[in-house]
Amino acid sequence: MTEIYIISGFLGAGKTTLIQKMLQGVFRNRKVALIENDFGDVNIDSALLATGAIEVQAINAGCICCSLSGDFINALKALLTHFEPEVVMIEPSGVGKLSDVASACRDSRIAPHAEIKGKFTVVDAKRHERYLYNFGTFYKDQIQHADVIILNRVTACENALPLLQKSIKEIAIHAEVICEPIDTHVLLPQTSLFNICDATVCDCGEGEHHHDHTANEIFDTITIDIQEALDQKVLLDKLTSLSKACYGNIVRAKGIVPIKGGYANLQYVPGEASINNCDTVGEALCIIGEDLNVPALQALFRGK
Repeated sequence: MTEIYIISGFLGAGKTTLIQKMLQGVFRNRKVALIENDFGDVNIDSALLATGAIEVQAINAGCICCSLSGDFINALKALLTHFEPEVVMIEPSGVGKLSDVASACRDSRIAPHAEIKGKFTVVDAKRHERYLYNFGTFYKDQIQHADVIILNRVTACENALPLLQKSIKEIAIHAEVICEPIDTHVLLPQTSLFNICDATVCDCGEGEHHHDHTANEIFDTITIDIQEALDQKVLLDKLTSLSKACYGNIVRAKGIVPIKGGYANLQYVPGEASINNCDTVGEALCIIGEDLNVPALQALFRGK
């Protein structure tokens, strides 16, 4: 029976980093398949995670369990049938509901072949209160239905950590909460990871998905093609400027783009931007937010 692990979390929380650590750590000697669901038209994370050692299936431009539920179940069944993995890791979109993803994994077409063994949610400790207030519907669902919650970026809010933990436990009464840096070599073997039997009860029945609002109703997304290699400092300045109100309320930006001398992995969440050299080739930046000023954003990254 294939084991399923769902790695959930809001936009930019650190899901991909956790998956990379898990692949290098607890799952390094196992046959692993990965399903990546991205909200934009280009799946940046699947490009970063793809290696010869794992099978990656990308699903783009929507929520796994809304308009793409059929695609997701078909993709999962195909992986189970043709790749025969020991482990399937699923990274839903940052605006997907964990309860919906778990429900889809219990579909009658999947249940005979695989079972959920763990549901993880990565929480950006620095931005938890803001996201809980602004995006409560699906943000709270990701926490409520997790078996293990990993608080990321805790060093940025150490003084507020007791209140943060209290807030998390009020939502996820039975979840194990880890307040340490993402490092599966140290943390995951100490959790109840291998004793979890999908104990968290999902409140939506098989085949039923209840949404107050879908991600498509709340967020806009654009993908900007960037073919010209820019200076890394210039590019970082452009990325940092996404905090300006003239571009809209931007909650996430990520991409792989050319820079002078190679390619770079771009990452942005409100108040934090980074650029790192990478071996993966790409020419796209995906931006997610509300009331996006598309012409201004295109001019920002395509202009000098």
